[in-house]
Amino acid sequence: MRKFFLLLTLICSFSSYSQIRQELTDSLNAFAKRRAVVNRIGITRLSYNSGVISLTANDHLACVPWRKADVDSLKQIVRQVYGAQSNVRANVRVCIYSGGVELEKLTLSETERPWGNYTRPYVQPWVTQLDKPFAVDSGMAGKHIALWASHGYHYDHKTNRWKWQRARLLQTVEDLYTSSYTIPFLVPMLERAGAYVVQPRERDIQTHEVIVDNDHAYKNGRYQQGSRWERSNGGFALQQNILTGIDNPFHMGSHAFAESTADSAHLSEIVWQPKIPADGQYAVYISYQTQPNSTSEAHYEVLHAGGSTRFVVNQQMGGSTWVYLGTFPFKQGTQPNGMVRLTNYSTSAGVITSDAVRFGGGMGNIARGIDMLDDTYSCFDDTTAFTSQRPRWMEGARYYLQWSGMPDSVYVYKQPKDQQYKPNDYIDDLSCRGKWVNYLSGGSAVNPQSRGLNVPIDLAIALHSDAGVTPTDSIIGTLCIYTSKNDDKKSVYPTGASRYIARELADRIQSQIVDDIRRTVAPEWQRRSMYDKSYSETRVPEVPAVIIELLSHQNFADMLYGQDPAFRFMVSRSIYKGILKYMHAQDHSFYCVQPLPVSHFAIHKKDDNKILLTWKAVTDSLEPTATPKGFVLYTRRGEGGYDNGQYISSDSCLLNLQPGEHYTFKVTAVNEGGESFDSECLSAYIHPKAKGCVLIINGFEKTSGPDWFSVDSTYAGFYGNQMGIPYLYDISYVGAQHEFRKNVPWMHDDAPGFGASYADYEHMIVKGNSFDYPLVHGKSFAKEDYSYVSCSVASVDTNTYAGYRIVDYILGRQGHKTTGMHKRNEQYACFPDIVLDYLQRHANNGGDIIVSGAHVGSDVWENESPNKRRRIEQLLHYQWRTANASNCGQVKTTTTTIKGFDNQRTSYTYHHLPNAQNYHVCNVDAIEPYGQGACTIMRYADNQISAATAYRGRNYRCCIFGFPIECLTSQTDIDDILSRIIRFFEQ
Repeated sequence: MRKFFLLLTLICSFSSYSQIRQELTDSLNAFAKRRAVVNRIGITRLSYNSGVISLTANDHLACVPWRKADVDSLKQIVRQVYGAQSNVRANVRVCIYSGGVELEKLTLSETERPWGNYTRPYVQPWVTQLDKPFAVDSGMAGKHIALWASHGYHYDHKTNRWKWQRARLLQTVEDLYTSSYTIPFLVPMLERAGAYVVQPRERDIQTHEVIVDNDHAYKNGRYQQGSRWERSNGGFALQQNILTGIDNPFHMGSHAFAESTADSAHLSEIVWQPKIPADGQYAVYISYQTQPNSTSEAHYEVLHAGGSTRFVVNQQMGGSTWVYLGTFPFKQGTQPNGMVRLTNYSTSAGVITSDAVRFGGGMGNIARGIDMLDDTYSCFDDTTAFTSQRPRWMEGARYYLQWSGMPDSVYVYKQPKDQQYKPNDYIDDLSCRGKWVNYLSGGSAVNPQSRGLNVPIDLAIALHSDAGVTPTDSIIGTLCIYTSKNDDKKSVYPTGASRYIARELADRIQSQIVDDIRRTVAPEWQRRSMYDKSYSETRVPEVPAVIIELLSHQNFADMLYGQDPAFRFMVSRSIYKGILKYMHAQDHSFYCVQPLPVSHFAIHKKDDNKILLTWKAVTDSLEPTATPKGFVLYTRRGEGGYDNGQYISSDSCLLNLQPGEHYTFKVTAVNEGGESFDSECLSAYIHPKAKGCVLIINGFEKTSGPDWFSVDSTYAGFYGNQMGIPYLYDISYVGAQHEFRKNVPWMHDDAPGFGASYADYEHMIVKGNSFDYPLVHGKSFAKEDYSYVSCSVASVDTNTYAGYRIVDYILGRQGHKTTGMHKRNEQYACFPDIVLDYLQRHANNGGDIIVSGAHVGSDVWENESPNKRRRIEQLLHYQWRTANASNCGQVKTTTTTIKGFDNQRTSYTYHHLPNAQNYHVCNVDAIEPYGQGACTIMRYADNQISAATAYRGRNYRCCIFGFPIECLTSQTDIDDILSRIIRFFEQ
């Protein structure tokens, strides 16, 4: 009987334990679910001994972003569940473990640092620009960040072709898509915060490349060396245009050197003057040799189309590779204002070395095929090695690192000794990034025991877009990865800091991304796991490293946001802010977020040759520290480039212009954390004998994702002829989507199923909204003897802009239709009430009006009230006929009695397909004349539908165009149309 009761007691105890375990499991999952989307959490061990409840969960519990308050709440839940089923006290101690550590060690706290602090010793930064008119004290000055965007175009040995890592889906491919964040947004944000950013992939999208070197200098320009410089072996030389195998161009040449001096009598310089093949923006890279006695202060000067910019380079690090200085405008040919100069001046004693200088990113020049390491392994022994024939920035890191002089141990993956070597560029590319970080940092304070280039890399970030789909069109969201043990199973970095500080970096970045997205555009955005997993990109680097899987490029719901430039800007800003906050948390210092771009930018014509520039600071509702403390005004004269800027303490500036010269201006906001992105570009011109002054209103401020549709769970996608409006340019568009059936599965990357897209545009950088159209129109007005000023649409009011002879209202592709981020944006309306009020007042005072844009009819007639439509009809004397009026890209004048449009018919072509020169308009409006005095002056060439109207009234005249004038394919055609309009107005 006693045995029976003992057995019954054991059964009851086991039943009670099982019940406690199940309730705790359910509670853990419910608690975690409110904070992140993670896999099922299970309890692997549960015990109560000596007044302590010990709970060990599987690794999924560690994937949740923990805060101290969360851990305290979770412990209280454990106490309550245990207490309800046993006699455990309410204040019993609770220890929870996951991922091999106690949960408190995984918490992110602003006051307590469970894994300690680490701040590396200060060293002179690698590269410092001297001409910045402001200082960055609370940003990232002096920090070195390694950053890369997923994979890239690579050679596949098995199929003997170059290919992407991923499939072409939803108008893009991951290899390009992630670069559409890093290149135009994230890297500039980090650099404007003061950081020096290094990348294992080419950063410059310029396809031209010019190298000037002391070896073979005659090929691409002029190399001139002063008398105090000597020559020594070792350095860059390009002995052949194509590199194969493990060719290292930095082992093929020589370099120059000279002792540094502060004595002006002993100064000597070297000049690299390239022969530039075409006008454009070119990245400038220098190279040199690091010697034991190298100086930390080598002075370089870049002369470019906007002036000159000076740098100090610490040559005690980074020798024998390409070192980025900046990107600058250069003019075609060999120009006096196109060169790089280096002197032997320095206040730091030592030797200054010099080698090649490179201008532009160029095309890939690493040939693959029969691998030169082992030409016996190939199914295609009769083939010849060949290059990607793509711009270098599209290629994977494996090729750029070879081009950059890295040893082959960095970019060639070595199989175990017992295996025969089989070349695999995909594996090379995957594994080389972490090894590159270690080689760069080797010998520095962060990695002192390794050999390398002595660059103190502070952290490394890899940006990817995860794969995966949801059948219900729900968001997949953001995942982050870090690795707490390296290849040697060590849990500390060479500095002694715990590798778990990488978890803090991951947490801060992921938290910032998810919080910002939820607070602005998508409350439903999913926060996924923070994985502690063994990936090469986070395991190998001996500095804190994080992989960001931002979203799923394969999932339509994610890409509705991910294709929008505004989303890319916001997410990039979130990543930058997460990095910033992590860095300052290490030493508990004050951080300051760089401001947002200014708004309400305007140029006002004053007396004589003076103009007044005004703008407004923008408040960042997400970041209280992002308040501007001043501004920088950049000036471009004529066809040159922008200067280095001047600091302005207020939100206005009075300038005196030189008559007869075009000026263009842009403004940034600055504070202790750095510099904002640029404002739009506004232009002004004072004609010496002006007939009058034109006010150009830049109403085209829109960017957007592509138009889309979704039909239940059957069809969805992006319209093929609507790729959206990129911010400046788009480097991720591969072609139109052609598979819209959701149920078509992925078979392989060449047949990827739903979302499959063409590849006809993946070679092209597609031009977007460049925000600089006042100069395009202004040149034409200047030729007709008019002065002009310009303003943003946000700055327009009914009182400020009086006394102008003509108002030219540029609308481009403006229109407040639904964007990729699901919202109908009223900011993008063609005719805000304040603008319409101003145009009405201008007409009442006898002023003439020009309006041009692709949606001047459809946006008004589809989205505005009947009263507003009637008002526009009566003021501008046109009516909407139809959208999608033409797809041929041609318009013709029609014979009328109106002067300027009364001669023979003339044909004009506008950009109606994606291209690299100008934004395009795939949809244009047909508009008809309205009322007495109005007539058609242009028609679309393919169907003769009315494309433009003119009105001649008693007090004023106007011309309205259903296509953007600045989209015409030549400046001559723009001049011709605006000249016709001027003759009509002057009649």
